[in-house]
Amino acid sequence: MKQLCSALKFPRSTYYAALNHVPSKREQEYAEFSNAVFSVYTEFKKRYGAIKIQRELNDRNITCSVKRVQRHMKKLDIKSIVVKKYQYQKNQGSVPDDKENICVSGKLR
Repeated sequence: MKQLCSALKFPRSTYYAALNHVPSKREQEYAEFSNAVFSVYTEFKKRYGAIKIQRELNDRNITCSVKRVQRHMKKLDIKSIVVKKYQYQKNQGSVPDDKENICVSGKLR
């Protein structure tokens, strides 16, 4: 291990500190909350965004803010499915010259 750490120019103390690391209570809570966010996200077919996930978690008695949910979603690299709203296009273009207009002044011929 000494040769590997020296070849990578990586301190051995850092390697052993990471190897023997015990997660703190805050880290455990953070991981549990991330799992809760991800479970709600997958439960609703990856359609829910931060606001709806926050409301769902509050309904499940997990108090949180929208910004906290956004932070965890960014960390998990998850995004809601956004569908662009349909907009009617009024003007589709002009009528070709070879087509005859069958409606003249509001009356059919």
